[in-house]
Amino acid sequence: PYMEDRTTSIVVYSKNNTSLMKTIPIRQKAFVFTADAEQLHYKAISSTSQTITISCSSGWDITSHEDWISCSPEHLETGAFDQSMTISVKDNNTLEERHGTILLKSRIGGHEKAISVLQNPYIFTVDTDEIQFDAENAESVFVHVVCSGTYTWETSDPDWVKVEQSENGLSLSVENNTSAETRVSYLDIISSGGHRKRITIHQNAS
Repeated sequence: PYMEDRTTSIVVYSKNNTSLMKTIPIRQKAFVFTADAEQLHYKAISSTSQTITISCSSGWDITSHEDWISCSPEHLETGAFDQSMTISVKDNNTLEERHGTILLKSRIGGHEKAISVLQNPYIFTVDTDEIQFDAENAESVFVHVVCSGTYTWETSDPDWVKVEQSENGLSLSVENNTSAETRVSYLDIISSGGHRKRITIHQNAS
């Protein structure tokens, strides 16, 4: 099957008078295999499925795609125009953007159509990795956290390090240090994507 219209003609002559003839034009429509999108873009977490429209003169099959991509349907038995296909992706818990390709192939002619899929990386940033507090009456410190999903935290010394979560991050405060020695604690912030950030907390001696 051709992907362009083709034309020809038939010439009919009279047996009794060859100067008499009739030309019959013939036109055949092209084989159709189109998708209304060539690239799809998804966010890292909890992405909404997207739908594209495929038109093909014959049935078609999806011959390959990455395992984090799902397509429905994955094949069509006969030709159809404006056939919807829904594409969804699993959460991307990596810190890298990922790229995939959905490859479709027509059952007649073996024509191929590629659809590119891009998914954003999981974002997890903390604006500091070390904090210094005064020994007494230390002001609280706000740590800005950006996370594509949710996050939890844990401290190595919850008896003197206090943590409160707000919309954009964590507020850290400490109890007075009445000892003559500097003390150190650690705050670990753990994302739902399995990533971990550590903040080292120092407090001066009295």
